[in-house]
Amino acid sequence: MDEATLRFTLDQVHAFLAVVDHHSFSAGARAAGKAQPAITQLVRSLEARLGQVLFDRSGYRPALTPEGKALLPFARRLAGEAEALQSAASTLAQDDHRITLTVDHGCSLARVAAGLRTIREKFVRLQVTCFSDALDSAPRRVLSGGCELGIVSSFSNLPDEVSRVAVSQTRFVLVVAPDHALGVMREVELSQLRLYDQLVLIDHAGEVASRKFGILSPRIWQVGDLMIMRHMLVAGLGFAVVPEHVFADIVSDGRLAAITTRPAIAGLAVPAPNYAIWRGDVPLSSVARALIDHLSTEP
Repeated sequence: MDEATLRFTLDQVHAFLAVVDHHSFSAGARAAGKAQPAITQLVRSLEARLGQVLFDRSGYRPALTPEGKALLPFARRLAGEAEALQSAASTLAQDDHRITLTVDHGCSLARVAAGLRTIREKFVRLQVTCFSDALDSAPRRVLSGGCELGIVSSFSNLPDEVSRVAVSQTRFVLVVAPDHALGVMREVELSQLRLYDQLVLIDHAGEVASRKFGILSPRIWQVGDLMIMRHMLVAGLGFAVVPEHVFADIVSDGRLAAITTRPAIAGLAVPAPNYAIWRGDVPLSSVARALIDHLSTEP
């Protein structure tokens, strides 16, 4: 749509409002960062295009004519809508290059990092804020608006308010120090685990996973971080059900031993799904959609 069809421009409308708000052409020009003749010409051209005189210029200061008063609310509305349009466009531009996400302790940070590296080829000005949360802390952070996207394990309790899609899998294993009584046996009766201390991950609110998967003993040590758990396990302080990828290095070098039970623990025989989650009432950004697509397709 060209200027002739519109009959006026936003510059003309802004000039009109500057004079109204600052009570003179000279003050309006200073506020708009323009020369006074430019503001005067913009207002005159607006009057010509509208076919109405907007200011009575006979006095010391310009005063709105009845026509100017009648058109002023429309001019303000138009300027406000133009500002909103610009703001929305700026938000969309930033949206394409920003993401805030949280990754559950049980999920592979290496996999997420590889995904971010891949999508950075498309979003060259990518900016990332990433948190690491345990259990239900990740869904809570997403629901509160603290993060747009969460990558969570099957241990997390997922409220109805979050949308989700499966993106990967995590295999869990039962580990213990080799010199621990359980480590010496390597294969134990499931009921025997009740006699020993179990290290259990808790979230930032100090709560054990609400789904209670993997709780095998009444003797619980609560641990708020997997790195702390690594050191406690190596020290022989108990056994734990842990993400295999997080502990693979110290199992392979012999600092921890993976043990099996009779009967097998339900849920350890096959990998458990991980999910990308987001608030169902908030549209996903282009970055978040690209990351989910990558995590969903990579093996």
